[in-house]
Amino acid sequence: MNSERTPVFLMANLGTEVFRILTAEKQGDQEAVLAANSRAQNILDALKENLEMYSREGELTLLSTALSDYISDNKKLAIKGTSLRAYFLPFMIRATMVSH
Repeated sequence: MNSERTPVFLMANLGTEVFRILTAEKQGDQEAVLAANSRAQNILDALKENLEMYSREGELTLLSTALSDYISDNKKLAIKGTSLRAYFLPFMIRATMVSH
């Protein structure tokens, strides 16, 4: 199994944390939402440090802002959970295919 922290690996793990945010939100577990968001933000930081992702720093910053807004009580963006799932699903599928 390849456990190298490639951008695809990190994006798949970021997707996992986003799915955890959505699940915890649905269950009304604010503590789990905040914990998953913290892990997601750490992954985003790791992605920003990856040389392969320098050209996508704007997209990563937007993702960070979108996640922060999504969990906020004072939402300014109209981001839906279904949109977040749809964005991350291809990364998760690709990472699964690469690891086998």
